[in-house]
Amino acid sequence: MTNESEMENPTEITGEQISQVENRSLRIGCYIYLVMGIAGLVTWQLSGSEAPKLDGIVCLVSLATGLVASWVGAQALRKPTEEYPYGRFANESIYIMFRGLMLLGIVVLTLVGSVGTMIAYFVTREGVMVDFKVLVIYSVLMVIPCIGLSQIHKKNNRKIGNKSEVLKVEDTAAVLSAILSGAIGVAFVIFGLIPDGTWITSDTFNIKFIADSIVVLILCILILSTPWTMFKTEIQRIVGKRVDRDIEDEIRSALQSRLEERGLTDQYQINDVYAIRLGKNVAVDVRLAYAGNKPVAELDALRARLQEGLKELFESVHTYLVFSRLRIHEAGQPADPDAPAPST
Repeated sequence: MTNESEMENPTEITGEQISQVENRSLRIGCYIYLVMGIAGLVTWQLSGSEAPKLDGIVCLVSLATGLVASWVGAQALRKPTEEYPYGRFANESIYIMFRGLMLLGIVVLTLVGSVGTMIAYFVTREGVMVDFKVLVIYSVLMVIPCIGLSQIHKKNNRKIGNKSEVLKVEDTAAVLSAILSGAIGVAFVIFGLIPDGTWITSDTFNIKFIADSIVVLILCILILSTPWTMFKTEIQRIVGKRVDRDIEDEIRSALQSRLEERGLTDQYQINDVYAIRLGKNVAVDVRLAYAGNKPVAELDALRARLQEGLKELFESVHTYLVFSRLRIHEAGQPADPDAPAPST
């Protein structure tokens, strides 16, 4: 079993240690989400409100994806094979993408349902009066474990130098659940305090009959961007779009500094750096122009030194070094014969 003292230096953490910390955090999360999911569905039946139903379903989805995340993390640690020469780190991005897609689908369907309920009330003037007291109690009881779970994921991720993308996603999901639960309580307290007999609680129109739909609609609008951003970012990574510009800038700066320290800026020119984070792994493609000739053995040694240097920045990194005067997106185009050679 890995203890905390072995993980005090984040740069020395192994993939196996990251997986152990992830599994421990995910296991706790599964128990909490199971209780919260059941509580949300029970509250839905007791109060007649759709809001805790949404909350409960989100928790149960988090439970299911948490179980999948453990398997995905184990798959990502498997060594590259002939069939998977670059390893299976992309599985983590696929997991995050589908998690975002599932949450996005739930939110959109719930939003459409709440709008339909409101339209039906305005047409028929028939609605359901929810139990505000039950909902407020539920809200208070649910916020506490959500905040606690978020802190657990943050603490465990800090132990491994914040290198787990899975725990970052789970932390976001816990915060999302806390917002859902807290907003439900605040909204229903406000609706519960509105006295009867006012212009919005009259016999012809009573806002309390659509209070539940209003709360759900607002919640859906507030949280819609979170799963959408999660889904969009990961699918952009999978198809190869540059979305990790901060990592590219960090690598370019480190390489340029190393060249300047060794007085090699006249011989080498960094033409392009492309980096993409797939789960715990960072894939890096560097295009370097070189003035002169080197044997293949020296070029391979240079690639190896680049790989070791980048491991100081990232726990898991795959490096591709190509000697070319072209940028990556220009590689498939014919070279310009009149292009000037790098200065020597």
